[in-house]
Amino acid sequence: MMLCGGRVCAGEADRHDEGWRLLRIIRSRLEHRAGALGPTHVETLGTRTNLAHAHAAVGDLERALPLCERMLRDRRKRLGPDHPETLASLSDLAHVYARVGDLERTLCPRREALEHQFRFEALEESKFLRAVGNQNVLRLLVVQRSYSG
Repeated sequence: MMLCGGRVCAGEADRHDEGWRLLRIIRSRLEHRAGALGPTHVETLGTRTNLAHAHAAVGDLERALPLCERMLRDRRKRLGPDHPETLASLSDLAHVYARVGDLERTLCPRREALEHQFRFEALEESKFLRAVGNQNVLRLLVVQRSYSG
C-alpha cells in the first residue's frame, strides 16, 4: 500500500478496500458452491482459484499460498496432471512462491509446467528456448541469493 505523507493514498485505500469486499463475496460463493456441488467439483475449484487470486491481489500471501497448494492437489486428483487448468495451478503456485521470496520452490512448479507444455503442445523452438532462458534466470537468482545471504 502506498503512503502519501505518512497516510494511505485515497485511491490506493479504495482499491484495497474493494479487494477485501471482493474476498468476502468470493468466500460466500465458494461456501455455496462447495455445499451445493461438492468440494472438488470443477466450478468449486474455479471459485477457489478466484479466492486464491484475490488473496494474492490484496497482498494476503499467507492465505493465498495454501489455497494454491490445495488447488494444485485437487486439480491433479480431479482433472489429471496434464489438464490445462492443472497446469495453470502450477503456474499460480510458482507465482505465489516467487512473491513470498521462495525462489527455490518457484523452480519446481515452473519446471513441471514447462515439461508438460513441451510434451503436449510441441512448443516452437523459439518459445521453448525463451522458457528455458527464463528458468535459467530464476536458477541464477537462487544461486546469487544463497551467496549474498
